[in-house]
Amino acid sequence: MSVKANPTRIGFFVIGAIVLLVGCLIVFGSGKFFEKTMPFVAFFEGSLSGLSVGAPVTFRGIPIGSVTNVKVQLFPKDLTARIPVYFQVTPDQLEIMGPLIDTSRQERMKSLIDAGMRAQLVSQSLVTGQLAIELNFQPGTAVHLVGGDPSVIEIPTLPSPIQQLLGELQKVKLDQLVESANALVNKVSTILSAPQVQELV
Repeated sequence: MSVKANPTRIGFFVIGAIVLLVGCLIVFGSGKFFEKTMPFVAFFEGSLSGLSVGAPVTFRGIPIGSVTNVKVQLFPKDLTARIPVYFQVTPDQLEIMGPLIDTSRQERMKSLIDAGMRAQLVSQSLVTGQLAIELNFQPGTAVHLVGGDPSVIEIPTLPSPIQQLLGELQKVKLDQLVESANALVNKVSTILSAPQVQELV
C-alpha cells in the first residue's frame, strides 16, 4: 500500500530550499548578485602590464568600481592592435547631481565627458607594479574615442603620468641637451678661473 505524499510538507520543503538558496547567494556573494552596475569601456595606449581583472576603479582615490575584462583585438591587415578594458561602476558610489538627474545614463555620461571626464592608468603599488583606473575631470584635454564597442559607453583616456613624462623627454632633442651641458661647463670654468675666486682659494 503506497503512502500518499503530503502537499503541505512538499510545499514547506520547496520554500525552505528557496530560502536557503537565496541566503547562500547573499552570504557568499556579499549582496553583489542583486547589485546593479554601470558598464564602461576604455582604450589605453601603450603597455597595460600590471592591469588585471578585479583591479579597482577610483575617482580621486575613492573606489567606485572594478575592472571586469581585458581583451586584445588584433588587426592583421595593418598590423595594429587594440586593448579594450571593460569596467563597471556601482551607481550608489557615483551619484550625478544637478539638473541632469532626470536624463538617461547615456546623456549624463556624455555631459560628464564634455566636462572633461577622463580615464587614466595609475599605479597601485610601486613594489608590485599593479595598476588601477583613475577617473577624474581633466578639462581642456582632447577627446579621443575609438568606438570599438558601440554597445558600451566609452570613456576617453589620457596617457599615464609616466607615459606623459616619457613623451616630454622624447620631445627634447639630444643635441640641445649636449649644447646646454657644454654651456654650463664653460660658465663654471669661467667662474672658477676668475682672479677673485683664485685669491679666495
